[in-house]
Amino acid sequence: MATKATTVVREIPLPIERVREITVSEEFLLRLDGDDASMRLRDGHREVHEDGSMDATVTAVVGEGDKELEMVQRMEVSEVREDGSFSIFTSVPLPKDIGTMATNQVYRPEGDGTLLESTVAVEVHIALVGAKIASQVLEGAPSSTEKGVERILRLAEQ
Repeated sequence: MATKATTVVREIPLPIERVREITVSEEFLLRLDGDDASMRLRDGHREVHEDGSMDATVTAVVGEGDKELEMVQRMEVSEVREDGSFSIFTSVPLPKDIGTMATNQVYRPEGDGTLLESTVAVEVHIALVGAKIASQVLEGAPSSTEKGVERILRLAEQ
């Protein structure tokens, strides 16, 4: 078994309150983003708790027929903390159940904007090549974080 992690930091030129409003919306949590026509949303639901925290689950399907692959992503959004920060923890199993990818995104107020610190951890349950697979998955962390920031900015314009 191999576990690897990396952290990516990005600035978002929006106030933390606006970032929170966007990242807890159904549009952000329960919808697929992008032009990938091969991925379809099968199910999605969001539960809001009294303290403002929430849980969301999205099930997406890639492929057709015998090659269909279902992916279930679970998210936990924290309440807003005293310093204005909040976090989103996401967990998704890797294909063929070879492991798990978990992302912890911490959003903090930074001047007039927001600082995002995204830590991605990959755990692979394959002995000899697990570390290599984990490293390959982590190579996409900066790009994935950037796409998330772009999505927040795009939704802010709507």
